[in-house]
Amino acid sequence: MANGTIAFDTLQTSGQITGTAKSVDTDYVVNGSARMYAAINGTGTISTYISLNVSSLTDDGVGEPWCNVTNSFSSSTSYAVSGATNPSSTFNDTVCWNQAGGASQVRIFTGADASQLDINPVGVTVLGDLA
Repeated sequence: MANGTIAFDTLQTSGQITGTAKSVDTDYVVNGSARMYAAINGTGTISTYISLNVSSLTDDGVGEPWCNVTNSFSSSTSYAVSGATNPSSTFNDTVCWNQAGGASQVRIFTGADASQLDINPVGVTVLGDLA
């Protein structure tokens, strides 16, 4: 089977979608797609439930899982991270991140109130430019 290239500027549906949103410029698809995502079990031996562009995880301490990416970002400041947890009934669970991970790692901090805690599950999505 031969591999090749398909070049196009617009994706268009064959009519199965109703309304006015029947086509989209490919720039929106390329620039608006997640470059990395992971659903993480941050307790015990950390692991992913599902992921994209994650080669491995590093447990850097309580509430500090790192996502090591398969395809690096163009720099440590070329991406944006969004995170969420399943909040417990007794804590205000939070997810935040730090660019100190660099272009090949996304560092995540999880906790409740003012304390870092291992939390399960943790969801992380990253948008940005790959190298």
